[in-house]
Amino acid sequence: MSGQQVYEMPLEMVRWHPSLVLELMSVAQGGLPTGYRDARLVPESEGVPEAPVVEVTAANGERIRVCLRFPRECDGRGAADGGLLMVVCFDEEVAEGFRHGLETVVVGPRDLRRWYSLEKIAESPELATLWAIACGDSEVRACVAKALLVLRDERGAHYYSYLSSRLPAPDRARLENLLMGERYLLIENAVTSPFWDAGRWQGRRETLRWLLDHRGLKVDRFQDEVIDSCRRQATVREWMRRALTASTSDDVFTGYYREDARVRAGEEPDPCGTGQG
Repeated sequence: MSGQQVYEMPLEMVRWHPSLVLELMSVAQGGLPTGYRDARLVPESEGVPEAPVVEVTAANGERIRVCLRFPRECDGRGAADGGLLMVVCFDEEVAEGFRHGLETVVVGPRDLRRWYSLEKIAESPELATLWAIACGDSEVRACVAKALLVLRDERGAHYYSYLSSRLPAPDRARLENLLMGERYLLIENAVTSPFWDAGRWQGRRETLRWLLDHRGLKVDRFQDEVIDSCRRQATVREWMRRALTASTSDDVFTGYYREDARVRAGEEPDPCGTGQG
């Protein structure tokens, strides 16, 4: 995995929310106030994918630069301008290698674990995303992922995609199964228990429609009819899975249009465009 892939989203997190640096300082101190305030991204750091620099104001009014890094190994590098170095590590052994450095603030899995609670996910989706990547708990990841998907701004979809991309393939599949399974049907403000037989199909279709709308994926009349007519559980689950990261509604329903052409040609269609008999 290239450096750009590793560091791109943490840098975007800081651009969207420079105060993430202040939150990370507090996490490193066990949740205690740090005395720093007024975080601001330094413009010249925007082009450096590995090390965004944020200026903060200390208690004495002095402006201090904090170099934020997400290293994969302990390389001994410090802050370039003599300010503070902050390292965020998804591996505790790597974090431990930095803990004795002077002028270094370290946030590793054990620090994020102390911070985490269900109530805090909405307070800082950035910290929640970092913890979900660092931890190995599939239930925690499902709770964080669900909370990200119901955020009311663009961060949610971006952070969910980043979380998913950082997981090994088996863990990513488990996360998607939990989100798409009956125990984790996505409703606007809750993770619900199963829809019972009488309402299960309607619930799945409305969940899919809500997810498409929340992601800003506009559905045309034909696609709306596709949703109504489908009776294959596996197909609806696949559409929901695609809707989590798709760029357009066409990406969600890819494959159905081929079946629609077969219908117009007078051939026997696959009812839900799965390509299966």
